[in-house]
Amino acid sequence: MAACNVAHSVSLPNHLLAFGISGQAGSHCQMPEPRQLKRLEQLSRPLNKGRPRKADVVAFYEFLASPRLASWGHSNKADAIRVTGEFVLEALEGERILDIGCNMGYLTSWYARQKPAAQVLGIDLSPSCIDSAKRQAAKLGIANLKYAVADGSRFIPEQLFDCIVDTQGLIDAQTDTATMARILSWLKPDGKLVCVPALGTLAQFSTFLDMLSPLPCQIMTFNWLTFSSGAARGAYPAMVIRQDGVEQGNSREELILAYQLGLLDFQRQSQLERILA
Repeated sequence: MAACNVAHSVSLPNHLLAFGISGQAGSHCQMPEPRQLKRLEQLSRPLNKGRPRKADVVAFYEFLASPRLASWGHSNKADAIRVTGEFVLEALEGERILDIGCNMGYLTSWYARQKPAAQVLGIDLSPSCIDSAKRQAAKLGIANLKYAVADGSRFIPEQLFDCIVDTQGLIDAQTDTATMARILSWLKPDGKLVCVPALGTLAQFSTFLDMLSPLPCQIMTFNWLTFSSGAARGAYPAMVIRQDGVEQGNSREELILAYQLGLLDFQRQSQLERILA
């Protein structure tokens, strides 16, 4: 008899603990050794400059995939992981779900636990991350979940998906129209793309909208996800995108205004928190 999903109602913070991810990073995670921190800093430089080579991305995440480093590194962004996962879960629907850039599967496996009737696939460039994801899925007894080492820019699905998730995986400020068209082609006609891209400025968001404009799709939902990052605060824009004809989406003017108002509100809240601290 095949294994079945267990405790699919588990909260996201408790689920993340199985991966060694806690919001209190300093209370339970061993600090990496100085030589590891130095190497991590070296590997992160190409990524921080923008438009890194795929080899640089793989090298960074291969190094970060070791249990000690992974627990420490992901715990430092635990609140961002939490708000992202909760946003995505609210938008998930359908029987076939794809998570692009799934890393070690800490969110992908939670989606599978929360949606036991769906078949979930996570893909990532890093073999070590995928190996870790597979081991953890087996340990948690999740039967409706598969992983594969795959380059999202070259991925060819066997079947179309009801929902595709990209939370700072393949989609970013440099994504071109051809890449986005390729991703959308993996969706069923009534499917949806749930994405949380790194678009931290209005100029980047405007460029993103320009990239989308030739495509037959609409942004149905736009939100700002705010989170704690140590003593600081951070925010990600989050969107649900559907192909034309499914629903009426937001106009460019509405989206620009929502971006500006959301960013302004975040800046005001952050300033107030600094004053009250």
